[in-house]
Amino acid sequence: MAETANGNKAVATVERRPLGLFERLEEEMNDMRRQMFGFFPRPFLGGARPTQLLDTTWAPTADAYEKDGTYVVKAELPGVKKDDVKITLEEGLLTIEGKREEEKEVKEARYHSCERFAGSFRRSFGVPEGIDAGKITAEFKDGVLEVRVPLPATARTAAKTIPVKG
Repeated sequence: MAETANGNKAVATVERRPLGLFERLEEEMNDMRRQMFGFFPRPFLGGARPTQLLDTTWAPTADAYEKDGTYVVKAELPGVKKDDVKITLEEGLLTIEGKREEEKEVKEARYHSCERFAGSFRRSFGVPEGIDAGKITAEFKDGVLEVRVPLPATARTAAKTIPVKG
């Protein structure tokens, strides 16, 4: 606790930036998964806590930015094959989805820990209206997917400062 100028005790608060729609949905889904794990016993888990399992699910990291009139999404997809990636544009959402599979099998080894993750993933990004899907390009190189979406002229407006009246 922090002390104010008049000697009273006050709780320090930390401000968080506002979450976007998809970040809020992702947080709510994670909360729901944690609650569901608490309801059902899992005898095969041994001493692992359910939250440990949730924290190890794989979701590829991605950067989304605008440069020179183009919306660019770069996603790191290590271990994913180009043929296992699907990109769609539907109702204002650019969606990248796919799967990653572990094919290595060592019969002689006795694992104590295995930190390779397999499974499906899906990441979606909001794009402005008027996108020409035929002009979207995608390149997959060295485990990095780069999707380039040319923005329509209406979406390329310069930033404008809005005065605040008081």
